[in-house]
Amino acid sequence: MATHGMLRIAGKSTGRYLAIRDRDGELYTAVADMELNEEWPAEIVQQGLKRLPQAAGLFLDANLPVEVMRAFLAEARRLDKKIIVDPVSVKKAEKWKGLLEGVHILVASIDELEVLGGQSLHSYNDVEVCAKKLVAEGIHQVMVICGEAGLWLCTAHEEKWLAAPTMPIRESAGDAFAAGIIYAQNKALSLAEQAAFGVALAEMRTKGNGRYDIDVLLARKDYYAAKERQILDRE
Repeated sequence: MATHGMLRIAGKSTGRYLAIRDRDGELYTAVADMELNEEWPAEIVQQGLKRLPQAAGLFLDANLPVEVMRAFLAEARRLDKKIIVDPVSVKKAEKWKGLLEGVHILVASIDELEVLGGQSLHSYNDVEVCAKKLVAEGIHQVMVICGEAGLWLCTAHEEKWLAAPTMPIRESAGDAFAAGIIYAQNKALSLAEQAAFGVALAEMRTKGNGRYDIDVLLARKDYYAAKERQILDRE
């Protein structure tokens, strides 16, 4: 991981998050120390903004203060950078309301989508309508993780359901899924191919061996892409 863009604040430590799960892997409780995320003096914000012209794009989550999110979004739009966002959690998804216009990709869970869309989602159709509404309001591409129901992917011109992967995409695997989508941006045009990268990296993260071999990633991506093609062929 390149570290040249990391910013330091004297006397502050990196944020910490501890998740405790039950035997089935479901979240039981969690403790977070994210005080650092609120420490964004103006000079630190400016240092970050100065790096944007050299960046390929902007990935932003809702752990930051809203005013900092606004500053980075405005500059990324001015520079015509591709913006990819993650709501992070149901609670923090509220921060994104009113800020999503012009975003290239939104990667969200179904619970986060409910907050962003302002409605309860009880069916496949509910998810589709809600995601399409966000696209109509200015997001280019929406990718929703719907647990056992699978993945819903849509743009103004393309939409599809993909079967749920064998390993659930949650917590750190959700972060890996988003990372896979980012990695796929200059490698895959179709939604299904991009999702295959995301699912493959999420699976590698769930297995938790700490190693991310690019050949293994590509092999798993090809496996999921082929699997989805078979499903579509049967339909």
